[in-house]
Amino acid sequence: MAEYMDAGARELHAETSIYKCPGCGADMVFDPKSQKLRCEHCGTEKSLNALGDVRPIEYIEGAAGDDGWDAETAVFCCPNCGGKEVIARGEIAKSCPFCGATHVISTAEIAGIKPNAVVPFFITEQDARSSFHQWIKKRWFVPNALKKQAKIVKASGVYSPTWIFDCSASCDYEGRLGEYVTRTVGSGKNRRTVTEIRWFRVSGTYDMDYADLMVEASPQITQKELNAVKPFSLDRAVVYEKGYLAGFAAEHYDKSVDDAWSDSERIIEEDLRSRIKSAYGADVVDYLNLSVVYTGRRYRYTLVPLYLANYAFKEKKYRFIVNGTTGKVTGKVPRSPLKITFFVLGLLAILIGIGALISMNGGL
Repeated sequence: MAEYMDAGARELHAETSIYKCPGCGADMVFDPKSQKLRCEHCGTEKSLNALGDVRPIEYIEGAAGDDGWDAETAVFCCPNCGGKEVIARGEIAKSCPFCGATHVISTAEIAGIKPNAVVPFFITEQDARSSFHQWIKKRWFVPNALKKQAKIVKASGVYSPTWIFDCSASCDYEGRLGEYVTRTVGSGKNRRTVTEIRWFRVSGTYDMDYADLMVEASPQITQKELNAVKPFSLDRAVVYEKGYLAGFAAEHYDKSVDDAWSDSERIIEEDLRSRIKSAYGADVVDYLNLSVVYTGRRYRYTLVPLYLANYAFKEKKYRFIVNGTTGKVTGKVPRSPLKITFFVLGLLAILIGIGALISMNGGL
């Protein structure tokens, strides 16, 4: 198809941006431990350029253009899962980091907006596998066979695209909240306790400053997964430099800054509702209308580091994700029916034992 180009042909038209070792000529990769480019062949290291502090960009709806990154990167697409990754020009994507497929092809698609910040990897792939191994050992109902298999699961380092917003929110609100109250009614045998809701109306203004509000822009990583491995070391973010991609890949975003801001508005309004409800000590909400004015809206298009791994267990595929700065893990794992059965039976035995003791002592 005309939409796709052979990886080799694409290289002929691309100026290479692979970093060559000045000592032996081999390819250099970014080393999370030293935060430098390192030659895995001879050990030579090279520092990356320090480009100053990351400067947030003022958010103006519709102002961000979809260009600026394709001069130094190329987009590869996985025909199996549809995942798209961005790597340095001249490199070849050996396999898909999202599903593990090996047939990944170069496309003519532009890489999009150039990131203005990157949180580098601070742990290695070996560290990520160790974190996964420790994490899975703590999962009670995981089959023992998987715990042994976890030692050999390989992970791929991928920078995930995120929009990070800062803003101030001034919220006028009015609504009807309620709290649970209990009272005793009836007499004699009909005496009982009932729970009712006492409703009351509220109105006022609630102001809140928000910083480092992360909205995922990835088609392969969900907001829930991103939240599960937070926090990232955003205070260690640096101005984007293509050298941080050496040996790693960056996922191609599928969410514009405008769409991401719409998501952040929903996140903020949900947070404001929760804070207002809590401020009144309310248990339930009948309705709560908000009118929010945002000021000081700024964003950073930031690449955050993740290790991804897909593994198969009894013909089913699972995936785990590791935060590339802290080693925090999230993912789905199979469950052992045998362990669950023993747990339920053990719990029932304890409950039966407690019941028997109560019966022997004539009740409470």
